[in-house]
Amino acid sequence: MEIVPFEKKDAKVWDDFCANSDEAWFWHTSKWLRYTLDYKPELKPESKSFYVINDNKIIAVCPLIIEQSAGAKELSFGNSFGPVPAFANGLTNKTRDKAAKEVFGHIDDLAKINGVKRARFRFVVLDKLSMDTNPRRFNYLMKFGYIDS
Repeated sequence: MEIVPFEKKDAKVWDDFCANSDEAWFWHTSKWLRYTLDYKPELKPESKSFYVINDNKIIAVCPLIIEQSAGAKELSFGNSFGPVPAFANGLTNKTRDKAAKEVFGHIDDLAKINGVKRARFRFVVLDKLSMDTNPRRFNYLMKFGYIDS
């Protein structure tokens, strides 16, 4: 698996992934990312978004912005919660779990390098991951050290 920083030139493949992932929502798209980066310039937003490639295919996207609020750096979107990473449809449990470890390990590394003090993520309640019929319907963020709030 390879972590690739998101760049403007990647917008089409990023958005194509979002259009085909049951876990992605408008909040995952490059357009929303661009909007959020321009929304509150006083927060000094900086994109640290990235995606994960496995076997030459994107298997996860992680829209991620560092902002400064009350003198501290945090991972947030417009001083609010950002979307959880979105994963590709059809991943085996093993591949998905490995990808999630890569994603959250990279988020932790970025947080340490950039002096981030808080991260805020939210689930998109209308995606298929959150539906009652999904066997993976639980707050998996807690496995990676996040608290449920």
